[in-house]
Amino acid sequence: MDDTESMKSLVGLIHKVETKRKKRDWEKYREISSKLYKEIDISIKEYKKNQKILENEIIKETLSENMKEDNEIEETNKKLKNLYILLQNKCREFEKKKRILNIKIQQSKSKFNDIIEKIDNEERIEMKRITRYIRNILINTKKQAYIFSKNSISYEESKLSNALKEYNKI
Repeated sequence: MDDTESMKSLVGLIHKVETKRKKRDWEKYREISSKLYKEIDISIKEYKKNQKILENEIIKETLSENMKEDNEIEETNKKLKNLYILLQNKCREFEKKKRILNIKIQQSKSKFNDIIEKIDNEERIEMKRITRYIRNILINTKKQAYIFSKNSISYEESKLSNALKEYNKI
């Protein structure tokens, strides 16, 4: 039985050695695992830290860009407001000038109508004068024609009578 005991003892020894080796391997694994876990934890923390830094930088850049855009929009709005105010002023000025022009047009129309009315009155008066003048000329012409024809007849009669007298003398 010595052999069996030696075998048992050898098996026990192998088992002990194996157990120690397993313990050592387990301890090494545990140590390595713990180191890896710590390194992974540190890496994760650094990654999260870097990610936060990057996120903050991105947020800052985005905010900066947004601020620039907001400033540009605000400047554009100011310019548009100024243009709108300028346009309103021009429109008011245009409306004022339009009203003044309409008033002047009305005044000119009124003056024109007055002038036309005066011209019409003057033309009527002048036409009456011309008509009277022409009527007087016609009347005078008729009188002169009558007188001329009367004189002409008497002249012709006197010529005829003279011619007859001379004829009779012959």
